[in-house]
Amino acid sequence: MSSYYARHCPFSHERCQHGASQRMFEKPRYIKNSRVRDDSRSTCRPPVVLFFSGGKDSFLSLALALKDSHTKVILLSTYDPAMGMNGIQQVPIFEIENFASMNELDLITVPISSNSLPYTDMVHLGLQLVPEGKVDALIFGEIHLEHIRRWREDEFSARLGYLCRF
Repeated sequence: MSSYYARHCPFSHERCQHGASQRMFEKPRYIKNSRVRDDSRSTCRPPVVLFFSGGKDSFLSLALALKDSHTKVILLSTYDPAMGMNGIQQVPIFEIENFASMNELDLITVPISSNSLPYTDMVHLGLQLVPEGKVDALIFGEIHLEHIRRWREDEFSARLGYLCRF
């Protein structure tokens, strides 16, 4: 998209296809997409937060998490606010927002940049936005990357006290 359209969108980017990637956010956001209804997923159990990059491993992890009909799943995606892209799969954040909306899944978006707090601290800020106040577990799709798995366990489990599932 050219900068002309980004600067001169008459709808302030709200109706613009690439609008979500053009808006700059400095802090994590919680986007509620789940509808309030009598659902088998509304339970007393705290929700799980699934780290979603838009790639196949996170999609397969989501499919497995949704098999448990009593678990509310919230997606979390980090992205570069200057580029509007997820750093891992290079998926535009607006596409992840659209995916979450179409599937009625709540989403936490976490901007990561050189001007922000460190990655783990920014993600922790995002996790604090969960309306229920508590997270049952963090779910990650990197089952074959042992060094990343160890780092996530050190940071999120040992340091911050979250249960990590892979």
